[in-house]
Amino acid sequence: MQQEYDKHTAAKLKELKEKVGSDVKITLGLQPYTSIHLSKENGPANGMVGGSDTVYSYILSGIAVFILIIACINFINLTIAQSLRRSKEIGVRKVVGGSRKQLITQFLAESFTISLIAFLSAIVLTQVSLPLFNDLANKKLELSYLSDGYLYGAFGLLLVVTSLLAGFYPSIVLSSFQPVKVLYNRQTMLGRNFLTKALVVFQFALAIFLIIGTTSINLQLDFLVNADLGYNSKNLVGMEIPMSSASDPLPALFKSELLGKPNIVSVAARNGGRSITAINADGKQILVDKSKFDDSVIPTFGLSMAAGRNFSPEHPSDSTYSMIVNESLVKEAGWTVEDAVGRTVHYTNDDTKPAMTIIGVVKDYHFLSLKEKIGPAIYVMEPAFNYGSIWVRIEPNDVPATLQLLELTFKKILPYFPYKYEFLDDTNAKSYELEEKWRTIIGFASILFIFISCIGLFGLVMLSIEQRTKEIGIRKVLGAATTSIAALITRQFVFLVLISFVLAIPAGYYAIEKWLEVFAYRIDLQWWIYAIAGGIVISIA
Repeated sequence: MQQEYDKHTAAKLKELKEKVGSDVKITLGLQPYTSIHLSKENGPANGMVGGSDTVYSYILSGIAVFILIIACINFINLTIAQSLRRSKEIGVRKVVGGSRKQLITQFLAESFTISLIAFLSAIVLTQVSLPLFNDLANKKLELSYLSDGYLYGAFGLLLVVTSLLAGFYPSIVLSSFQPVKVLYNRQTMLGRNFLTKALVVFQFALAIFLIIGTTSINLQLDFLVNADLGYNSKNLVGMEIPMSSASDPLPALFKSELLGKPNIVSVAARNGGRSITAINADGKQILVDKSKFDDSVIPTFGLSMAAGRNFSPEHPSDSTYSMIVNESLVKEAGWTVEDAVGRTVHYTNDDTKPAMTIIGVVKDYHFLSLKEKIGPAIYVMEPAFNYGSIWVRIEPNDVPATLQLLELTFKKILPYFPYKYEFLDDTNAKSYELEEKWRTIIGFASILFIFISCIGLFGLVMLSIEQRTKEIGIRKVLGAATTSIAALITRQFVFLVLISFVLAIPAGYYAIEKWLEVFAYRIDLQWWIYAIAGGIVISIA
């Protein structure tokens, strides 16, 4: 394959190198079909759908692991908090001859039993929630066909590890109780509880981190959806047409059939897909996006001219010798907008094409997503460059009837070509489908993390109150109000959440900055994003 390819392309690549100075080496290779889905090098971009990136699998796995760790932490905290109520049981067991090893085995068995019940519940919950997840992630997963020996083995290992993780530390602590102390109510718990407090700090730091992420993703998506694109995307319907030389007469046919009909405002044609080429502007090589426009595209899309004029039927030479450029190309060439009109440029890689005269400069607009920066672009009417789509601006009065009119007209003009239409607003929205899904996923995770973290905090509060019952009683006897006692107990836990807040800020800032690097146009992170995250968590705690 490589030999055949080199034989047929060597001359063309050599010519390209001489003209443009581009030294291109193209290597063919084979790829297993099953590796395409998560491939970093050759992904499913060329025609396949539903591809993914390994980073998203890692993120989802990370969220699952963190939730599991937090659940284990909460189990530890709650078990220790309840331990004072079981202290006499432990004391009696030891007095009647129970060994520490037997107690550890008992507590680990309890942990395993609870984990097993949770495990079975999780299987049911997974089966019930899979349709929701599939809808959210645009997948079609089923436990039945994902199941195999390795997966069952991993599940069994997960159950054992979770049981040990959740039960080992409490079993060591509880089995160390001394019978004399517990039977005389003199057993104290863990001194200052540094470990349990650190675990609660870790939990809330994760929760705040996710809230910062959710808020930032929401703001960025709102920015993308509401950004000024430089044209009017409302009520614009696009239809694919055959990409061949026979497509050139089609715009005129569609215009004659549609213009003047109810709710049809205008009809225009442009190329489908994307074409990249290079031009020579005053001796400067510039890589440009090349599009084919008819004379109706600029008014139909609501584009604005910065200088010069639009293509016009009154100038027949426009189709062969004229081009319109955007402001980014003018800037790249080092011209002014007014100075650009009337200049000539040449195609770098095709000597057969004539010099093209710039007749107008269109203001920059975002026809691609805001992940990509607006680059230099040229717009032509060259006969050799085919149209690929018809665009119709419609009135929003009776959309179903108008769409039916478009379909009937399309099938009349192109009876053997598949009819397909799409609103431009929907096309633009699809550019951010992935971000929209992650907004939902991270939002769910944030709520779950806060809920689970509050359970952990509840365990710590229970433990604190169990240890301070006599102190609270004495304070009330001496006249302390319930509110002052509540404030006394709450103060230390609010302090823990504040520590979580301080730890989460740099992590959240770094993660969101890295995520925003994908977008050429993005929001600036404001201080109040972090303040809201901290305020929400402190209020809930």
